[in-house]
Amino acid sequence: TWQQTGNLSFKVDICDDLKGLDDMIQIGLYRLLQEALTNIARHAKATHVQVSLAQKNGEIRLHIADDGCGFDPLLADEGLGLIGMHERIELLGGELQLSSKADSGTSLDIRLPTNKDDDKEKT
Repeated sequence: TWQQTGNLSFKVDICDDLKGLDDMIQIGLYRLLQEALTNIARHAKATHVQVSLAQKNGEIRLHIADDGCGFDPLLADEGLGLIGMHERIELLGGELQLSSKADSGTSLDIRLPTNKDDDKEKT
């Protein structure tokens, strides 16, 4: 559907081992991806988007990157979309790393714990 809305092409890489995730994690991932793609469509002037989703070492890693116009995160006002993403990630016990520069695109790296006892690293 997103490819049909404009001139965006996508590369999507989703691992097969995502079964058994908590409903809150599944919904959270869906909403985070939805908000990121909405921001890209509205603001980035991108032509290509890369999305990868993997589970490793007791955490889910969602990476979203575009080749759009980018922005300076230190100078930009955080709109409701980014604020909502930060809040959702915090609620799920995760972390967000945002990288962007003018004319160099934007990337989001999101890490969320799986909350699955059998996936947690032994210490």
